[in-house]
Amino acid sequence: MSVSMSREIQSSDPDIQRNFVRDLYYAGRFEVQGELILHHVEIAVQEAHRNQSLIRRARLEDSGQKLVLEALSPEKRVLGSIYWLKQGTG
Repeated sequence: MSVSMSREIQSSDPDIQRNFVRDLYYAGRFEVQGELILHHVEIAVQEAHRNQSLIRRARLEDSGQKLVLEALSPEKRVLGSIYWLKQGTG
């Protein structure tokens, strides 16, 4: 699995500022543990992400048309969310 995105970070929360950068690129294997997805990062632009496991909570919304991945801190606090729409969904 690989991830590549750019976004504007608007938060004064130091956890969010430390864990989220404007440009995010990483790749590696993943595993599913119940509602959690663990991204085992092997390659990353951000050195701090290399050889780490990033925790995401996954859920489906809108009758399965939207996938929501929430980035979690090690304490399982939500740091941010990514939304994916199923192909063919407006």
